[in-house]
Amino acid sequence: MSNEYAMVITPAGFERLMALFAGKSTTAGLYMAVGTGTTPPTKNDGLTAMEHAVYRAAATIVQSGATGTWSLTVPAGTVSTSTDITELAIFDAASAGNMLARATRAPVTITATKGQVFAWPISFEGGYGTS
Repeated sequence: MSNEYAMVITPAGFERLMALFAGKSTTAGLYMAVGTGTTPPTKNDGLTAMEHAVYRAAATIVQSGATGTWSLTVPAGTVSTSTDITELAIFDAASAGNMLARATRAPVTITATKGQVFAWPISFEGGYGTS
């Protein structure tokens, strides 16, 4: 299975990155959610919410250089019927809060008796900004 996701950083995510760079915030995207949305995000859709969230909790984050992996364990029993997870998001709060990034992925099925660990690698590659 590929680790390539159709991902966008939301306007709130860019604001948070700028605040982190400027030393005006130390709050990061510490929560991850999964859902069943299938519309690939685009940079112009002004995303503020997932299409259909199923589960959100504190993420385990491992960072090395410009690469990080957000992981979320969705326990068995989270859903009552077979559900295809196709949507991932990073938030700055356990509920409500700001969605900082969203991605879609190939379906992974969870059931009432089968949970899943979702790992979302994110990297920032070299390039030039604008000023």
